[in-house]
Amino acid sequence: MQRPAGTDQRREPAASDRAAAVLAGIVDRVLFERPETGYRVLRVRAVGERDLVVVVGNLPPAEPGELIQAQGAWYDDRTWGRQFRATTSIPCDRRYRCARSSPCRPALP
Repeated sequence: MQRPAGTDQRREPAASDRAAAVLAGIVDRVLFERPETGYRVLRVRAVGERDLVVVVGNLPPAEPGELIQAQGAWYDDRTWGRQFRATTSIPCDRRYRCARSSPCRPALP
């Protein structure tokens, strides 16, 4: 079945349909970054997730081994698969303390 012209094939759920989530974990690799805009794609070993996850959005600079805590929502992109799209992020230092009041607590070895 063909879609009418002008319809978006990558339509995302409305904001009210998405459940807000918090993700915390250790950056495994920086897959892409555009420093002038702050847009980054990170591969993260997240707490509570079996596999590595991809985190996308306007994120602070990060290096492998650093901790990150982000708020956002999970998406299933047709091209790239399951992603966590961050709306806000809290950079953490290597001593498991976040820059804000809520601590990062990755239960990882």
